[in-house]
Amino acid sequence: MIRKNYNISFCTAIRNRLCHLRETLPQNILKNRDYDHLQFVILDYNSSDGLEEWIAQEMAGLLGTGKLLYFRTGDPELFHRTHCLNLLFDLADGDVLCNIDADNFAGDRFAGFVNDAFQTSTPVFLATNDDSARVDKDVLGRICVRKSDFLHIGGYDEKMEGHGFEDYDLINRLSLSGLTKVVIRKPEFLNAISHDNKLRIMEEKGYHDFHNLLIRYLDPARSELIVLLKNGIAQRGTLVDRKSLKASVIGPDSRKPAEYNYFLQETDWENGSWTEAGSKIVLSFSTIGQLVLLESKKGYLLHNAKRYYPLKDEGNIFEFILFQSQMANRHKMSANLTMGLVTKKSPGSKIGKVFKNFNDHSPHLYFYYE
Repeated sequence: MIRKNYNISFCTAIRNRLCHLRETLPQNILKNRDYDHLQFVILDYNSSDGLEEWIAQEMAGLLGTGKLLYFRTGDPELFHRTHCLNLLFDLADGDVLCNIDADNFAGDRFAGFVNDAFQTSTPVFLATNDDSARVDKDVLGRICVRKSDFLHIGGYDEKMEGHGFEDYDLINRLSLSGLTKVVIRKPEFLNAISHDNKLRIMEEKGYHDFHNLLIRYLDPARSELIVLLKNGIAQRGTLVDRKSLKASVIGPDSRKPAEYNYFLQETDWENGSWTEAGSKIVLSFSTIGQLVLLESKKGYLLHNAKRYYPLKDEGNIFEFILFQSQMANRHKMSANLTMGLVTKKSPGSKIGKVFKNFNDHSPHLYFYYE
């Protein structure tokens, strides 16, 4: 087999993560300068943290050589992860596309490693997730795939709006399409900047819709949760801690998949409504009717001696929003896998414009979500 040097695109989708990119991008360029057929592609998804100015000032030389492509769109009001990634991969022109998150260090000569991996007659893609070993969650999005294979399966599932499991779903569908997964195991390719959950989700719809969370203790393994959204929608469900549940159950617990520590007892959230009047919160659900919660002097809310505690710790709030996003996406992933679904395609309804290398005269048109 004749060796080929593939044109490789290192692709980074970003919104307000300049704090990470200014550390990772220069290092990634430096550490992979030996591979001549490499291009870095950045999609700025309406950042407001100075990213555009930093690229113009610090990366002007690379823009001129074509080693760096900078795309920017000012249309989406919030970050839609899967849509942004699909748009980015569509804009990149490499034979092989690698997702490199803004907080990821690609590693020394990673481009050469990727090129070597595709020197095979077996159709392959690269990923970091491995059932036999734990890797940093911040590098789980590292997936390298031929552009033709990516387009063949329709890219990421854009019904997955928030954070989590969109990469696992893509991996599942690439595998179902007949590709063989090659796991990236070398530690030097698996480094990222650690950060809290706030940075993961603060630009996404789930965070901007969230108003409050009320928790009622049921037993050591279960709590009733009521989520209050800013638009007046309330969501109700029972959170189960699998570890505590197993400790209280004699024999194997087969009621829910064992791979998740936390899950909803119900199939999905029950939707209702809520309003607030002074110290009262009025909830309405079809299954249980109306609940009137009265604020107590001790900080919790009462309904017929049932105590509902509002979640106040910011770290826990971000953790819950992340959990809710991941739970929704893993349900969609499981449904895709159960159906043996390979191809996903769900374009948005509004037309946006994306501009290349600060050229405002020839925009690329695309569909996006409101």
